[in-house]
Amino acid sequence: MLIQEHKVITPITMSFGIVQYEKGDDAKTIFKRADLALYRAKDTGRNKVVIG
Repeated sequence: MLIQEHKVITPITMSFGIVQYEKGDDAKTIFKRADLALYRAKDTGRNKVVIG
């Protein structure tokens, strides 16, 4: 069953932004890239994983 079709409580969607540590990263740069990837997932249809 797809998550978006499960309506027992409320309809939901799941979008994720995934990044990998790059040399020189700190918490701020990692979270910024993950956030951008998350918004790309949401802006391009939701219910997906986008790698940043």
